[in-house]
Amino acid sequence: METRRDSSFYVVRLPLSVFETDPEVSIRPEFESVFRSYGEEVSFMYLKSFGRVRVIYPDPEQCSTAWANLRGKEFHGSTLQLRRITVSHRMHLTPSLPLTLSH
Repeated sequence: METRRDSSFYVVRLPLSVFETDPEVSIRPEFESVFRSYGEEVSFMYLKSFGRVRVIYPDPEQCSTAWANLRGKEFHGSTLQLRRITVSHRMHLTPSLPLTLSH
């Protein structure tokens, strides 16, 4: 899925329970609902090894509104820290070109 740079951002330094999949300890549904209030079609990429979540909106306007309203807000004792996606970040998320072998 190719997204424009201005329709997604990272949320970093989150509580570890955001990355949990066990419903007994996970706060993932609550985390997602915070962002869904700015667009129901929002999707999430959980990058636990990097300690971040990529939030992707289908509409750049929704993304901008969420960014403006949520940056610096408190969530479960942590401040929501939002980061723009840079070109170097996008390069890591794009599939590589196919490798061709010569005989």
